[in-house]
Amino acid sequence: MSYRPPEIDELRTPAEILVPTYSTYNGVRKKSFPERGIPITVHFKSKGGTESVVNGVYSVINTADIVTWFDPRIKSDCAIKIGSDIYQIKGDPEILTPYIIMKTEKVSGGA
Repeated sequence: MSYRPPEIDELRTPAEILVPTYSTYNGVRKKSFPERGIPITVHFKSKGGTESVVNGVYSVINTADIVTWFDPRIKSDCAIKIGSDIYQIKGDPEILTPYIIMKTEKVSGGA
């Protein structure tokens, strides 16, 4: 018997998988994401935001859980784009065949 998340009937939010490309400039490795990604549908559940001030810079870290069908292209260095917001995957995604659950965060405010 396979795992079935309770929110699986709500995989209706359109999103995109952003698979990074890496380049090296002056010996520094830089990660960049394409403008358009691989289309998927997800269940998106926001956990709210955490405000912080570090070195005089105000930032809000918005966290969310994202559930979707398993796709081998989704890895811990990928990002998920929902609308114009980009959410970085934190840690390794949890694979519960045939689904994948990701903890994500969006950093805004110059942090």
